[in-house]
Amino acid sequence: MEPASFIAVDFGTQSLRALLVSDGGETLDAVQLASPNFIDSPTEPQRKEYQPSAVISLLESALKQLTSKHHPALSQLRGISITCQRNCLIALDTNARPISNLVHWSDKRRASKLVPMPWYQRLAFAVAGVSERIHLLRQKAIVNVWSEGSDIMQKANKVVQLSAWLQWHLCQTLVDSDASQIGYLPFNFKTGVWYPSYNWRYKALAITSKQLPKLVPPCQRLGCVTAEVAQKTGLPVGLPVYAAGSDKACESFASGGGLAGVANISLGSAATISVEAASYQEAYRYLPAFPSIANNQHIVEIQLEQGLWLLSLLLQQFGLQEQQQAQSLQLSVESLVMQHIDTIPIGCNGLTIKPTEDEQAILAKIYASKSSAQGLTNTQRYQAYRACLEGVLFGLKREFHRVQACSDSKITTLRVSGGGSQSKQLLQMVADLFNLPVETIHTHQACALGAAMCVAVGSGRYRDITQAREQMAHVKQRFLPNRENSARYQKYHQDRRQQHG
Repeated sequence: MEPASFIAVDFGTQSLRALLVSDGGETLDAVQLASPNFIDSPTEPQRKEYQPSAVISLLESALKQLTSKHHPALSQLRGISITCQRNCLIALDTNARPISNLVHWSDKRRASKLVPMPWYQRLAFAVAGVSERIHLLRQKAIVNVWSEGSDIMQKANKVVQLSAWLQWHLCQTLVDSDASQIGYLPFNFKTGVWYPSYNWRYKALAITSKQLPKLVPPCQRLGCVTAEVAQKTGLPVGLPVYAAGSDKACESFASGGGLAGVANISLGSAATISVEAASYQEAYRYLPAFPSIANNQHIVEIQLEQGLWLLSLLLQQFGLQEQQQAQSLQLSVESLVMQHIDTIPIGCNGLTIKPTEDEQAILAKIYASKSSAQGLTNTQRYQAYRACLEGVLFGLKREFHRVQACSDSKITTLRVSGGGSQSKQLLQMVADLFNLPVETIHTHQACALGAAMCVAVGSGRYRDITQAREQMAHVKQRFLPNRENSARYQKYHQDRRQQHG
């Protein structure tokens, strides 16, 4: 069989990446561009939106730069797919033109004037003890924010995820993957379809079934690159566009989600711990398991909204010296910090930093707390940096038993992905803290790799997504826990639990 290559676009919180990937899973070429700035909104600091034209320009620019490199493997190109950050919505008119800005998942606005639900539904919620949860969900849903402050929902023909809109731009087909529907929409996570139009969620979310796009499984062909897009990007006219899944769905599966004994930890802007299971299970009641890019597989995930973003924030505010030193060494400031965290003892001399938990967890009534720090006494910067990393990992550690309970087998290995997987020091810290072996696959671009797998299957290069992973993902590193460090962490973990509950 002749070699094949695939283009995968990964639109994350920090950047958009366009990668050329081989059928063996190797990154042959890549372009990375910073994500657009949010629209300036000084009167509404909680508002986080992208200008739609800026997003399209970024996509086209990344693809144009990638194709302009003229890598020989472009002649073997089989297709393209897009994976995106979750819960980013845009409203479109009948011609699929934006009538709203693209609302980012980090938008903190809340609807305050909700249309009352029918009395019998309110009674049912009260009897079930979920009235407060439903109210919080309705406040958070951007469709309700739109309904309250504008006529966007009255004019909207479709409300779609970022992935659907970018795919439409490539091939003029407004269809999305069922593995990309993570957000406040009437989506049945258990069955992978929209709820029927009579379901109470439509009333709660001020949306109709006609305003939702058609859904297809991952790996299905959506359409072909148009002549107009080909001219702007350098992609071949007629190049097939395939459905993938959300960034976490692609990342989880590519990193080993669903393999016996494997749990996934993603260390990116947000941090997650997850397993993939054959049956639908919830780590917490009302906290849904998300669809995988593998058929009939579900991702049981718990997320910390503030992952390594918290370290970036500390460096931005207090790390001028580290920034200057990293620049002189031609390193990223995060890489420089990782090289020095081993000089700080476990526990950071009593300094603890606890990141904010995910708002999905708040909706599930797990806990609701802001970031906090304790033990600030003559604290050095590197102590704060390590305490930040330990805080994120301990936040994941406290949820380990919940994902273990949903796993089809006992967890014996952690697969780590995301930007944090590039640091050997951080990977060893994960192994020590969890007292489990830690592995990484051959690339830290696991989101894009998962999307490329979807193209490989859709184009017929591989039989199914399992075979694609067998051929395209390879374990590169393995870290065993240090017994002495693990013992210290276990004691420290117990002390933290007594402090934080």
